[in-house]
This record gives sequence, C-alpha cells and structure tokens, in this order.
Amino acid sequence: MKRFIFAAMAVGLLLSLHGGAQTAQGATYYVNYGASGGGTGWGDAYGSILSALNAIDTADDTSATIKVGLTTGGNYYGASSKTIAYASSNTTADISILGGWDPNTDTVTGVSNIGGTGMGLSLMVSGGAVGNANIGNITIRDFNINTSGIGLNTNASTNNSNYVNFAVYDSTLSTSSLTSNVIRTSANGGKVAGLLLDNTDVSTPVGSVMSAIYGSSANAGGVNTFEVRNGSTITAAADGSGNGKNGAAEVIGARLVASGATTTITNTGAGWGAYVGNTAYGPYGHSVTDVTITSTGGATGGGLSLVADDFSPSAVASVVSNVTITTGGGAALRLYGWHGSGSDANATDVAISNATLTANGAAGIALYIQFQNGGISDVDVTDSTLHGGSQAVYLAGGGGNRGADTLDFLRSTLSAGAADGSTNSASPVVQINTYDDSTTMTLDRTIVRNGAGGVLIAPVTTQGNAFLTMINSVITDQTGYGVQLDAPGNSGERLTATNSTFSDLGGPAAVFGDNGTSTILEAILNYVAFVLRDPSATIFENLDANRQLALIGDLNAFYEYLTYFANTGGGGLNDTLTSSLDAPAGDAMLDADGYHLLAGSPLANQYTPSGGDPLVDIEGDIRPDVTLADIGADEAYPVPEPATLGLLAIGGAGMVAGAFRRRRRD
Repeated sequence: MKRFIFAAMAVGLLLSLHGGAQTAQGATYYVNYGASGGGTGWGDAYGSILSALNAIDTADDTSATIKVGLTTGGNYYGASSKTIAYASSNTTADISILGGWDPNTDTVTGVSNIGGTGMGLSLMVSGGAVGNANIGNITIRDFNINTSGIGLNTNASTNNSNYVNFAVYDSTLSTSSLTSNVIRTSANGGKVAGLLLDNTDVSTPVGSVMSAIYGSSANAGGVNTFEVRNGSTITAAADGSGNGKNGAAEVIGARLVASGATTTITNTGAGWGAYVGNTAYGPYGHSVTDVTITSTGGATGGGLSLVADDFSPSAVASVVSNVTITTGGGAALRLYGWHGSGSDANATDVAISNATLTANGAAGIALYIQFQNGGISDVDVTDSTLHGGSQAVYLAGGGGNRGADTLDFLRSTLSAGAADGSTNSASPVVQINTYDDSTTMTLDRTIVRNGAGGVLIAPVTTQGNAFLTMINSVITDQTGYGVQLDAPGNSGERLTATNSTFSDLGGPAAVFGDNGTSTILEAILNYVAFVLRDPSATIFENLDANRQLALIGDLNAFYEYLTYFANTGGGGLNDTLTSSLDAPAGDAMLDADGYHLLAGSPLANQYTPSGGDPLVDIEGDIRPDVTLADIGADEAYPVPEPATLGLLAIGGAGMVAGAFRRRRRD
C-alpha cells in the first residue's frame, strides 16, 4: 500500500494544467466504519461514504471535505455511486474524500478500505454555472480500493462546457473482475480537465486482458490531461484488441504528463504500455520524463503510443526525456500526428533526449513515426539509444503537403538486428517514406549500425526531396548500402557529409537517384572516410537515367573497396572531388568498431581545419589534437609510452610517434 511521501502535501488537486493546488475549505463531513450518526464529527459520524456524499449541499457548498476513518482487520466500506449535480449559480466546487483518519487523534495514520461488489467509487459531476472554465476538483487520498467492478469511475456530464479535475493520491486500486477496468473516466458534454495519479498503484488481476485505466470521450469531451507521477505504478495485461484493452493505460483525448524516477507502466499483454491520444482540441504537447515503460507487445501494441492532434499551427512541443521504454514487439515509442479536413497545420514538434528505446521483437521498431493529413513537423533525438529488432527508426505518412520536415539525431546510437549485434536486421536501420513533402535528416555525432542498410530516405510522391546531412557520424556494419536517397519526379537527393565514416558495408556506400527531373543529385563530402572492407563493395552508385551524380568536396579517403562508381541507371558522374586519399587495396587501420583509428592509420593528421570545420569529433574530443586533424569521425590523440610517463610527471615532455589514445566507446 502506498503512503503519502510529503506530510505537507496539499489536499486538493495539483495539476500542471492549472499551475497549483486547490484546497477544499468549507463543510466537513465525517465517516467511520460501523458508525450511524449524522456526520458532524467523529462522535457523530456517518457509517458510509455515500451518506456523506448525499449530504453535500450542491447549491451552497462550494467546497466540502469528507474525512473517512481508517479500517483494519478486513473491514471495508461498501461501494458508493453518486451524481453531484451543482446548481446553475455555483461557479466552482471542490470535494476532497480523504481516507486513513484515526478518529481518536484526528490524524491520518493508515488507509481506508473500499470493497465488496460493484464499483468502489463512482462519481459524476454535472451542472454548474454556464460556461465556467473549472467547475470542480475531486480529490481522493489514502484509500485501498478492491471491488468486483470498476474501482474508480469518474464522469463529467454537463451542457455548460465545464471542467472537472479528478486526483488520486497515496492509494492502491485494483479489481477482482476480469472484464472491468480499474479506473474508468469518461466525459459527455463536459470535460475531465485532469486525471492525476500521485504515488498510487493501479493493477488488474491475473487473467484479465483489460486496461488498468481507460479514459474515453464523447461529444467533444475527454480527459484533457492524464498525469501519472511520484512513484505511481500501472500494471495490466491488456491484449490490444479494442477500446478498454489497448494498453495498461489507455486514455483517449488526453495529453500525457508522466514523471518520477520510480513511476512505472507495465503491460504483460500484447497491447501497449500506455496508449494516449490527444484528440482534444487544445494545442497541448505530451511530457514524459524520468519514467520506465515496459510491454510484452505484439502486432497490436508496443511500449508508448502518443497521438498529437491539434487544429492550431501553434502546437506545443511534446517532450520525452530520461525514459526507458522496452517492448518485446511492435514499437517502443510511436508518434502519431493527425489532422482533420486536410489541414496543413503542424501536429506538433517532438523532442526526445536521454532516452533508451528498445523493441527486441523480430518486427520491432524503436521509434515509429506516422502522420497523415498534416504531420509532425520536427523530431529531435539527443543523447539516446534506439534499438529495434527490425529497425531503429521508421517514418511514414503524409498528405496535406506537410510531412516530417526535419528528423535530427545528436550524440545517439541507432541499431537493428540482434540485441547483442550478432546478426543484422533484414531492413535498413533508418527508413523514411513520406508523401507530398521533403524530408531533411541530420546525423550529428551519431552511429548507425547492424542493418541491411544504414539510412533509406525514399519519398513516395514526386514532391518530396531526400536530404541527409552527416557530421562526425558513422554508418557501419551493414549487409547492404550505407545511404540510399531515392526521390522521384521533380524532387532531389543530396548527401552532405563532413568528418564522417562509412565502414563494413556489403553494398555501395551511397546510392542516389530515382529518375527524377530536379537538378539536385549530389554528394557534398569533406574529410569523409570510406573504408568498406568488402571486396565487392562500391563507393557511389547512380540509379538515375536522367541526371549526373555530382561529387563535390575536398580530402576524402577511399579504402578497401572494389568499385569507385557504378553507373547503374546510366546518368553518369561529375566528379569534382579534390585531394582524395585513394587506396582500394590499402589498409585504413580502423578498430573493430568501424571508426576509431588504430596507431599508424593513414587517416590521421591529414589537414588543417578551417573556420567552418567541426571543432570536435564524434565523442566530443577537440579537433585537431595538435595542428593537423584526422579524416573520418574519430580524432585520435597521441599518448606517451609508459616509460615516458615519469618524465611528464616532473615536467618533461615527449610523444611517441604512431601511438594513439583510445577514447570512449559507444
């Protein structure tokens, strides 16, 4: 049983949407197990929670507190179902139902049990002043609810467009039913502005395939914000077969706010860990930080599914940070952007940082981005690790001339195939298929490994360019190509790479062209190392019959390959690269990881950086180490031999030629 952590925590609802707590003040009603009084004090307490709810004067009580005595020895209060209909003159109402009180000391020392048959607590709020923005805050604290039906049922039903907030603190909720959700929230006409779980456990029984939490909406209602935090846990085995079964937590029409290092959402069924859809009409972004989400997953589920739906171009960005999301199947993180009526407005931007997204199933995808009739405009991934049994990233969709405008990765690792790297995936690590818009992708200090190909950008329609920028990045250990850019029609393809490394490829390093008519078919390359380590590998391939592939740039290295250029489509090559290091049979002397330089590597100390060149390497080491910088993603540092260390300790100096310091490993 969860107990509240902070003794001074406010009684009322604390939702980020409203910026602070609201504490109920006004009439107080008392409930004690076995009592039969009139609710005026502990000596005159009601015997049931329902009696106290019935006593609330909805015309005069703008707030009310119900103190419920603790229960011991298997005793429990019965189910309570109440519609709280406020008079039209009432502009706000706060109701706090507080369990765990010791009648002898008037302090909270335990919990209050609710059990038996039927729903534990069923509360509907209706009425209130017309058009009021916030009619009610319902707070429930320090309860253990386990009944044969829904544990907590909340509903806002009003024609006055009013909002109701429900908050549960320091409680445990469960059900013995195999066909019921534990918490069910719905709205009809009104809106549940917030559903908050704070330090609260919610779970379904063994054998159930239901969602632990199910929030539905009707008539433009819904849950505006679903917040779970402060060590709360949600556990279920939802099978993903339909509404009320799609995830351990399934809340439709909601913005998800999840936080807390010990906050966990677990689904052992085929559905999602959390399935949250912002199908409401406000420009609210999701915020998921410092949580763990785990799901068995399957064809109908995965880890976390977030829907960003907004009819305004001023959408607030969604944030996913410091999270661990793991699924055995499906997608670890699914981002879905939707617009009605062909709107071109952005769904929202998404910022992902310090995240570990893992989808270990054979068809698993770490980050799945889907959009239609508009789109997710920008997705930024920073300091994260993405691994999928099939793919690390898959982006698809379009319409409305939007698409995913940019997809940027910084200091991240993207991998596919077996979790231990022993076998490669049969799919590209990153695949982008968009409609009616260009895709611009950036890899900055990022590693892409263990696929059938590294990055595939292939817009489906004639209006989508395929542009990829690489800075201090690595594409390695692919059974096929490194990069393939296929943009049809009047679209263009461009690879811009600086201080990057292509290695261990079973196909061409870079493939271009899809018989387009754009003048853009080019690779702009500076200080890039191509070390293919395959006797049949090709550096560049042009699939286009109409356009020449233009190669532009300076001081690139080509090692361990068979063919420099394959003119497969017949469009030809315009090669203006200068000062290249070209040794097809030479040894670039790379480490087994595919990008760190070994001692004596010919890629070391090759050029003097200019003002626009990268100042660091893939690991953040200063570039250059002394005067001359290295080709590729890694800047290797000379180190003294062990015998020289004593000289350095007393102020001496000395470097051993050809020795390099091995830096951090990813």
